[in-house]
Amino acid sequence: MSSPAIRFRNLTETDPDRRERAGGAIPDRTKRRLISALGLLAIALTGAGGWLFLPPTLAVARLVRGPAVQAVYATGTVEASVTIRIAPQIGGRITELKVDEGSIVKADDVLARLDDSDLRESVAELEARARYAEQQFERASRLVQSGSTTKERLDQVQADVNAARHVLRRATEQLAFMSLRTPAAGTVIRRDGEIGDYIPVNQPVFYLAKAGAPLRISADVDEEDIPLVKNGQTVLIRSDAFPHRCSRVRSRTSRRRGTRSLAAIASASSCRRTPLS
Repeated sequence: MSSPAIRFRNLTETDPDRRERAGGAIPDRTKRRLISALGLLAIALTGAGGWLFLPPTLAVARLVRGPAVQAVYATGTVEASVTIRIAPQIGGRITELKVDEGSIVKADDVLARLDDSDLRESVAELEARARYAEQQFERASRLVQSGSTTKERLDQVQADVNAARHVLRRATEQLAFMSLRTPAAGTVIRRDGEIGDYIPVNQPVFYLAKAGAPLRISADVDEEDIPLVKNGQTVLIRSDAFPHRCSRVRSRTSRRRGTRSLAAIASASSCRRTPLS
């Protein structure tokens, strides 16, 4: 069965095919693919080389003429020139908060309340004792008029009434202290307390910037620039929050640990940013 197949292949195979099969030559289709790949690689290398040897792009700015100044730069903090610290006179746990930082308040506004449940019970008990003492005084007065008791007994009952009223008044004042109120109008700039926190006596909970008082900007100047800073110099103030606005103010300086602290009252005339000419 194999002999006819061998004879058929020998009869149909041409001379170039036999030479190609015998010598291992590359077929024409493979040659065309190789030439195409080399051409694409050459094009890519030519484009990359041209991009690498392009001249750099330069940004051009317009030259302007202006005055040269010797300036001292410092970063400052805006703070209130008059700060009111509000702290409880009786320690307690915060049960209610009425305001937050940034709130504008009026005089005698309630800012927070402390837990006053125990004090309320004490006030109710003292009120009952005061009413009983007053009733005893009225009874003793009637007995004195009828001659059934002495004047000394009436004076003793009167003293009991006065003592009960005094204790009740003190307890009522303490109950009022459990509400933190503002002594003046202003803006709440800081709050140190949350609901549930226990606040000891005289520990500030709110910091209030008094209304009408100017703001103050405090900054520490570098040690090398200390000789350039003097009292009363004009200070130019700019803020990132208002990039196109600035203010000119007068400075007040003070030394502190080898540095100079600069304080400026930010209520002076404003200025606008203008280009140099």
